[in-house]
Amino acid sequence: MFKASRTKFIKTSAVCLTLLGLCCLAAAQTQHASAKAPALKYDLKAEKKIKGTVQEMKLEGQGRGALMHLVLKTATDTVNVYLCPQHFIKDMGIEFKPGDEVEVIGSPATDNGVSIILAREVDKGSDAYVLRDDKGVPVWNWQHT
Repeated sequence: MFKASRTKFIKTSAVCLTLLGLCCLAAAQTQHASAKAPALKYDLKAEKKIKGTVQEMKLEGQGRGALMHLVLKTATDTVNVYLCPQHFIKDMGIEFKPGDEVEVIGSPATDNGVSIILAREVDKGSDAYVLRDDKGVPVWNWQHT
């Protein structure tokens, strides 16, 4: 009888230690990812308009929070335009495809040494997609009460 409860205790302890280790690993990875990716700042004073043709759409990251961005070919350059999380694009029914002509109002920024544009508004044909308010605050983060 003593041997059976000792075996059960050892098995239970092993399961608890394994779960604790997995939780610590997940917390460390989350902390590392957030420390590695500081939030990009939208600068209203540096805001500009660019026109271009969508070459491709890219996702950065995984899951619901994956960031959607466009690669635009302008008259003089190729530009990465960061839009918003993929879920917001889908929820709003926004679609982009290669060859779309767009005009972007956004703020230049640098992400890991790469020049980008943080989009506030994207105009495609007669549609205007507002991704940030007039202060540069992301609209996908608004809390509705």
